[in-house]
Amino acid sequence: MRSAPPIQSSYETDRVFRLERDEARMSWRLREEKLEIPFGKLYDDGVVDDWIGTYEDAGAPEDLRFAGAFAGDELLGLLTWRPMTWNETLWLVDIRVQEAVRGRGIGSHLLAYLDRQAPAFQARGISVETQINNYPAVRFYQKHGYRVAGFHDHLYTNTDVKLQNVAVYLFKELP
Repeated sequence: MRSAPPIQSSYETDRVFRLERDEARMSWRLREEKLEIPFGKLYDDGVVDDWIGTYEDAGAPEDLRFAGAFAGDELLGLLTWRPMTWNETLWLVDIRVQEAVRGRGIGSHLLAYLDRQAPAFQARGISVETQINNYPAVRFYQKHGYRVAGFHDHLYTNTDVKLQNVAVYLFKELP
């Protein structure tokens, strides 16, 4: 892939999801909570060569596929994904949109592009992982037909539940 201008991965929200776990019933529950003080997170500086290395578990960089959303020569959004032949799915590794143009449908167009790629790979669905405190991302994926498929409460640290920074997996079944 040729060099792309930086697109920071970040979000701001006045809402989060809180995970409540009931060990006796072996159940999980997400509860939406409005925050008194908005919360924001910056994942990276947006330089492709910097963040692409953080996805080592996605395989070699040459296994990744990219799609860009452009206005003329200006890159507005970038989708990173990978076909997973072992379970007949597409893995949505990363999606990012320039902050100045968020909320204008660019991310939706990138997801629609990914949906259109699925038949060529005989994919039965698309999977993505985010965090329960990334309320905007969870709602964005839900708006596009993704459903919560599970949680990992120790993916990042041993205090994920305490910090409410739990991984949430979403999945979109395809026809």
